[in-house]
Amino acid sequence: MKRREALGAMLAAATLPAAALAQSVAGKRLYRLGLIPEFEEMPTFRSDLSALLQQLGWREGADFEFIVTGVKYHSLEIEAATARMVAEKPDLILAVGTSVAAALHRRTRTIPIVMVVSGYSVEAGLAESLARPGKNVTGTTIYAGTGVWAKYLELLQAAKPGLKRVGMLMSYTPPGHTRAEIEPVYREVAQGAQTLGLQMRIVEVPSPGRADGALAEIEAWKPEALLLTSGQGAWTVREKLSGLAVRLRVPSVSDFPWLGIEPQPLLIYAPEVVALWRAALTYAVRILRDGARPGDLPIQQPAKFELEVNLKTARAIGLTVPQSMLLRADRVIQ
Repeated sequence: MKRREALGAMLAAATLPAAALAQSVAGKRLYRLGLIPEFEEMPTFRSDLSALLQQLGWREGADFEFIVTGVKYHSLEIEAATARMVAEKPDLILAVGTSVAAALHRRTRTIPIVMVVSGYSVEAGLAESLARPGKNVTGTTIYAGTGVWAKYLELLQAAKPGLKRVGMLMSYTPPGHTRAEIEPVYREVAQGAQTLGLQMRIVEVPSPGRADGALAEIEAWKPEALLLTSGQGAWTVREKLSGLAVRLRVPSVSDFPWLGIEPQPLLIYAPEVVALWRAALTYAVRILRDGARPGDLPIQQPAKFELEVNLKTARAIGLTVPQSMLLRADRVIQ
């Protein structure tokens, strides 16, 4: 099964254990759920979310409807898109990414915003703390408090024992992400590199137009491995980023699933996507149906990160993945 189809099937088949959340809201008004952005790599994206909400007792067209702007994840026109979304006056907005949530928060302090994924919400000014956000924003985070950036370096070193030079293509950059928000990324990477005895070279990719220059700079440094990030600025040039690793014949790791491209990174280490959406939609139900305040709902950290190893990419770079890594992987792609 293709990876994008598998992810859609996972979303459609996921079950929600909380029976208390499976009560119908029949008889109440139709809730308007803003959804921004969307993913063109997943043609069943919206219907999969509808299926998850139905497991919560909410039926599309009877209990809720989606409000969309048509903007895709890779769009850099976030300000205009979020302005259109707020103007629609939805009852709640599901936001994918810190930059989107921050742009929404600048425009409304009253509409509840539930982040499906986020980076460092406190540093971005979206929350007073993870435990008690205190504002109109809550949801899930991938990075805050997880220490995952050092883990990416550990995985690269485990895939290729003895490596010393790691290049990082950093796409969480201004203007979408403030320097205050991304400073923890730089700090954690530096600390992890020092602990592991690695040399690091970080090059920012703020937009697709800057990708070629960034790739040339990294290539000239002659890295022995690459850490790839999944910000909006690099989303449409992911094939170039992962292609560089194959051309240099070095291992690579991505911080999020990269659907629909070839070559794939050697490693993907990320939270279970279904779990992120399940948590966000559960919060949406609690806020709209039960009257919970976003500021009282803790921003949730991932319960688990999953490791995927792509042996097709390993063959392309001439690497024999250690058996110990294959045994610890959640998925091995042949």
